[in-house]
Amino acid sequence: MKNRFILCYVLIAFALNAFADDVPLTSASSYYLSAADITNNIERANHGDAGAALRLYLFYEFIPNSETNSVYWLKKASDLGNVTAEYNLAFYYENDVHPPQYKEAMKLYRSSAKKGNGQAMRALAENYEKGRGTDVSIDSAIDWYEKAARKGKVFSMEHAASLLDEQHENKRAYVWAKIAASRCERAHLKRNDSLLTTTASNLTTNVIAKLDDRAMRLDKEIPYIESYIDW
Repeated sequence: MKNRFILCYVLIAFALNAFADDVPLTSASSYYLSAADITNNIERANHGDAGAALRLYLFYEFIPNSETNSVYWLKKASDLGNVTAEYNLAFYYENDVHPPQYKEAMKLYRSSAKKGNGQAMRALAENYEKGRGTDVSIDSAIDWYEKAARKGKVFSMEHAASLLDEQHENKRAYVWAKIAASRCERAHLKRNDSLLTTTASNLTTNVIAKLDDRAMRLDKEIPYIESYIDW
């Protein structure tokens, strides 16, 4: 459970009452609970407060370093419908349980993704692409990569572009590759120029000019994520 990826995303979610992502990280020490706080949150969680359950998860995950308690409260928060708890529990089933419980992970990723969690959308797409916990479905993978891309997930833009290019959907592929490249430049990161070149290879100059305009307009509609780790 001590995977840094979980840490990053949990901190992100809790910063906005555990229902949003893509905000700066805060210190794990801020999740300390006193004995009175623990008692209060346990009572609230047992009466259906998903936020209280998530606070207990955070405390036991990062303060006393107790996996048994942290997983218990993570499951509680997930059962109560917390979108981020669902994602983190899915990630746990997929990466920290041996053997991995991919089908359970897929159920939770799907639920979290349908509630708007961009990271869950990307994870769902990856599992459809690779056939983990489900049959391989490139169409479903593309669909969820594009949904994640519209949440500002740059790596999902690149994955969507690559799969679309393989499916000979050159125009859609180019648009996503163009937006991803633009965002890499904005973040002073290396662009994936080979992907951009590949997706443009069967397009005329006039078509590319029109798609550049489309990409620019779409880019303005999509939220920009400042933190590279949340791409």
